[in-house]
Parts: sequence; structure tokens; C-alpha cells
Amino acid sequence: MSATWASSCYSAGTAQIVEESHVGTQVANLGTSLFLVGFGLGPLLWAPLSEVYGRRAAVFSPMFVSICFCFGSATAKDFQTLMLTRFFGAFFASAPVTNTGGVLGDLFSPAYRGLAVAGYAMAVVGGPALGPIVSAALARRLRIETGNWALHARFEEWDVSVRELVQKFLVRPIRLLCTPICLLVALYAGFCYGILYFQLGAIPYIFGEVRGWGQVRATLPFLCIIIGAVLGAAANAYNQLAYNRAYHAARDRAVPERRLPPMMVGSVLFAGGQFVTGWTARADIHWVVPCLGLVLLGTGFFTIFQAALNYLVDTFHMYAASAVAANTFMRSCFGCAFLLVVGPLFHNLGVGPSLSITGGFITLMIPVPFVFFVYGKRIRVRSKWSRASVWEYD
Repeated sequence: MSATWASSCYSAGTAQIVEESHVGTQVANLGTSLFLVGFGLGPLLWAPLSEVYGRRAAVFSPMFVSICFCFGSATAKDFQTLMLTRFFGAFFASAPVTNTGGVLGDLFSPAYRGLAVAGYAMAVVGGPALGPIVSAALARRLRIETGNWALHARFEEWDVSVRELVQKFLVRPIRLLCTPICLLVALYAGFCYGILYFQLGAIPYIFGEVRGWGQVRATLPFLCIIIGAVLGAAANAYNQLAYNRAYHAARDRAVPERRLPPMMVGSVLFAGGQFVTGWTARADIHWVVPCLGLVLLGTGFFTIFQAALNYLVDTFHMYAASAVAANTFMRSCFGCAFLLVVGPLFHNLGVGPSLSITGGFITLMIPVPFVFFVYGKRIRVRSKWSRASVWEYD
């Protein structure tokens, strides 16, 4: 949550940065866009390192470095320093965001992983939403406790070279993106994530410029996205009960496609939320109506985001961190691009047509979870990356 919080809290100070640094608004927005670029590139390094050297070292060490860069951003004396510290702060902060999926895959069986991922997803969604408002160590421990120095993890037998690390692990997220499941799920989740960051500019514009609300009050509708996220978490928790029945029927083995029903419903809610918010933004319509659209958007986003993570972890269990890294890379690219176009798009086209464009694209992607729900098992069996997740179940 601290990592995603840092990504969006910058947006509330854009006006001050424009004034102090003597740059335009679009240039000032690079502080958030470059953060998302760093968020996208970092997972390509931290995910494979976590699979070789364990999760702990690949999470806490980079996060400590990210904290140092955050202090650098806070005390930057010029615009160039601010941009550099934002980028590298994000590059290192992406480690916990990327590796949490792998950690939860290590700690929880599929019967409980959905509820664990709900907590993780709430932190990921809560960070960008709250930010604008307030602007493998186990083997070593066992050796010490038991006195049995023969205990070790499998990766400790591997004397990995840098070349082998790059060839086998650094490129793995890119190779996973060449599989249809990882590519389409990452594209879908990434596009939805981009629209979430799109709201960093949309909500202040709708409630600030269009409706004339004050600066702080105009950010309060971000809470609607959090309310939607809570509703989405409840839907995913309910789906976990149905998943567990299929899980036990498959002899306690993962059934990835049973993760998708909330995503199927959420895809419709997410698209609907775009249109409702866009076409009820004008000042003569009560503010509750666009806020309801944001609740729909938050509910749809959360169900899509969490189901996508669960589906990737179940499908690519042995390579969960790399699959999540590919997903993080894709969504950060979309978040960066969407944030740069929100201002010109709204000022040139208006709120309704602008959100109709994003809503139209997201509507075209609604069939994705339905297709994988029906044909997912057949697709998984054809890939060496996901073949291990295929079991005989009804």
C-alpha cells in the first residue's frame, strides 16, 4: 500500500510543482507517469530474483532503497532531481507489489489464497485511491534450530551465473506474455489499471472544474472507488466458497477457471461505471449519480484485478512471481499512458465522450473472462508454462 500510495499522492501537488518549477501541467504530470514506468520495469528484475534467492531479500532490500528515494523526492531542489527520484523510487518500490502474489502462492493453498489476495488487492487499490485524498530464509532458521546443517533449500545447490540468471529468469516474464492466457489477462487487467489511474485526473476535473467543488472536497469521491473495492472483495470472498467445492472435487488441486465468475460480472460493472460517470458528470445532475458510477467502477475493477491475479497464480503456480511481474509491467504501461492523455482528452472532447472512449474499449474486452472460463483448460494444456496446472476435473 505504501508503494501504490506513493504513486498517486504526487498528483495532489501538481499545481504547486507547476508554479515552483516553471513547467507546464503535462510536464509536471511526468512525476506520476515516470513512477508508473519504474513500476513497470522493476518487476522484470525483482520477480526472477525472488524465485532464485527467495522472497524476503527481493522485497525488503529494494523497499528500503525506495524509502531513501522517497526522502530524495521530498527534499529535491530542482525538477530534474524530483523526476529521477520518482522513477528510481518506483523501480525499487515495485518489488513488494510484484512479489506479493508469489508470497501468497507460497503461503496459502488455493482454498484460502483467494481471501489472502483480497487483502493484497485492497492495499493495491487503496493506495491510489487514498493517496490523492491525504496527498527463503526458512532453511537457515531450521539449520540453527535443529543443528542439522544438511538442511538447505534447492536453490542453494545452484551456483547461478549472471548470464544464466538473465537468460532463464529476466526474460521469463516476457516469454510468459507470449502465452495467450498471460497476454490477454495482463492486457485486460492493465487496461483496467490504466483507467483507475485515469481517475486521478478525471475525478478532480469532474468535481472540481465542472461542479466547482473545492480542492479537498473534489478528491472525496475517490472514497467511492474504495467502497466499490469493498463490495468487490465481498463478491470474491463469496466466490471462494464455490471455488473450494470445485477445489475439493479436483482432489485438492487448483481449478483456475473457477476464479473467473466475479471477473465475468465485474467486467460488465466496470464498463457500465465508465458510461454512468461520464454522462452524469454535468453540474445539473445530482452528485450522487456519478458517485454511484464510481462505485460500479471500483467494484468492477476490484473483481477483475483480484480474479486476474488468482487466475495467473493458479495457472502459472511455479512461475507465479514472473506472471505477476508481466501483469504489473503491462498495467504500469497503461497507467502511464492514460495519465498523460486525461487532461487534453477532457478539455478537447468533454467528460462524456472521453469516458465513452475508455468504456467502449473496456466493453470490447468483456468476452475475455468468458472465453477463458469455457476454453481455459484446453488452452493451458498446450503451453509448457501452464501444463502442470491441468488436472482432470468436471
